[in-house]
Amino acid sequence: MTPCWSCQQDTLAEPVCPACGKLQPARPRDPFTVLGLGKPRYHLDEQSVDKAWRELSRRVHPDRFAKADARERRFALEQTTQLNDARKTLKHPTRRAEFLFKQAGYTVPGEEAGKHGAGEVLPLEFYEQVMDDREALGEARQQGPEAVQKLADRVLAQKAKTLSLVEAAFTAWESSGDAKVLAPAVVELAKVKYFDRFIDEVEGRPHE
Repeated sequence: MTPCWSCQQDTLAEPVCPACGKLQPARPRDPFTVLGLGKPRYHLDEQSVDKAWRELSRRVHPDRFAKADARERRFALEQTTQLNDARKTLKHPTRRAEFLFKQAGYTVPGEEAGKHGAGEVLPLEFYEQVMDDREALGEARQQGPEAVQKLADRVLAQKAKTLSLVEAAFTAWESSGDAKVLAPAVVELAKVKYFDRFIDEVEGRPHE
């Protein structure tokens, strides 16, 4: 039971109490629960994510509670922030995959080495590729926009190929329910994260 702070009735985990209509605080919940999308999974319809986000956003938007007391105004900001964070996580394939890996007990390693939950490390060949890409980017920028775009296209193709391995692992997990099938894909997602950062750098975007 999740009691309402105002009337003490069960809120049924709804953002607004069905009994008294008071907005509830943002409770710790995973992105799928926040958006009411059911069981965590990788393969999602992005339109369903947006639809759920829009419907819930209308219910908790701070403008609706502009004349409420300070408590509900604070809750509106909390709920809106939680919704926005959930949407951002689930709409981005890399962030969504990383969240699901963590839920399954794996930690995705970063570029700075480190081990993930299965005890493996990024292969040496990948670090060599990182160094080669950095050097190639500097040279491409000296050569001009066409060279930079050619490099970006190559990295995007590598990302797509690597992400397909991650997606295949999640397909196997969703059909079998066995989280062990995800283990080989953890390192692959670390590579995808690097490709994301590299493309952001090429295009001059801040990496989130």
